[in-house]
Amino acid sequence: MKVIQYRYLKYACKCCQQTLQQPKAIPFVILGSFAESGLLARVDVNKYLFALPLYRQEVFFKQKNINIPRITLARWMIACANILTPLVYEIKKYILFQPVIHCDETFIQVLKGTDKKPTAKSYMWVLAAHKNAYLASYFQFYPNRSISSANDLLKNYNGFLQVDGYDGYNKVCEQFNVTRVGCWAHVRRKFDSALKYGDPVGKTLAATFLSEIQNLFLIEKEIESLSPEEKMEIRKNKSPIIIHNIRKLIDDNVYKVLPCSKLGKTLGYISHEWPHLLHFMNYGLISL
Repeated sequence: MKVIQYRYLKYACKCCQQTLQQPKAIPFVILGSFAESGLLARVDVNKYLFALPLYRQEVFFKQKNINIPRITLARWMIACANILTPLVYEIKKYILFQPVIHCDETFIQVLKGTDKKPTAKSYMWVLAAHKNAYLASYFQFYPNRSISSANDLLKNYNGFLQVDGYDGYNKVCEQFNVTRVGCWAHVRRKFDSALKYGDPVGKTLAATFLSEIQNLFLIEKEIESLSPEEKMEIRKNKSPIIIHNIRKLIDDNVYKVLPCSKLGKTLGYISHEWPHLLHFMNYGLISL
C-alpha cells in the first residue's frame, strides 16, 4: 500500500510573467475526499466479497500507520453505493433480459433501518443470469419474504425462472407469464441431508436416490461445453430412463416413509416440485 501525491505546477509566460496556467486536478470519486478509486474498491471488496467488517479494516490500516476511522470508511461505502446505483440497476436490467434466470432468498438480521426488531428475520434476495450469459448477480434487500417482494423483484420478467420450492414464486409466475423451473441441486442437497442425518432405513433409500440424481449430473458434465440444441438432444436420449427410475422410487416409497422424517420431507419436496424439475429436458439453456 502506498500514498500517491499529485502535484499541479503553475506555469507563467516567460515574457510578461502575467499569464498563469495550471492543469486541472484529477477528480476523485467522492467529492471532497482524499480516497482514490483503488482504495475505495479495496474497502468495498474486502467488506462485501470477503465479509471483512469495517472495524477490522480500520485496525489493518492502523497497522500500516494509516489512520482512517471506521466512520469514514462507512461514509465511503454509502457514497460508493450512491455512485454505483445506476450501474446496479443496469445489471438488474441485463439479468431480467435473459431467457433463463435464477432467484433465491436467504434471511439476515438487521439491527437498524427497519421497523422490525433486531432479532426478526429480514431477507436478502438475489437474481443471477444463467451460465451461458455473462456472469451477473443482483442483490436486493426486503424486510420480508412476501409475495409482494417477489413481485417487485421480478416485475415484467418473461422467461424461465429457476428457483427452489418456495410457493411465493407461483403468483409471480402466473402474473408475469413466467415458467417456473425446479432446481435439482436443491433436491440433491436435501437427499444428502437425509443421508447424513436421517434414520438408518432412510439413509439407504436416500443413497439410492442420490445415486440416480448423480447420474443426471454426470450427463450434464459431459455436455457442459455443447450448444443448447446439442444439450437438449443428448438429454432426450440419456435422461428419460434416469427420470423414470427416480419417479418410480418416489411412487414406491412416498407412502412408506414417515412424512415428518428427514427423508419423508424430502420425498414431499421432490413430489411437489416434480413438474418443474422436468423443464430441463425441453430447453437446452436450463441447467439442473
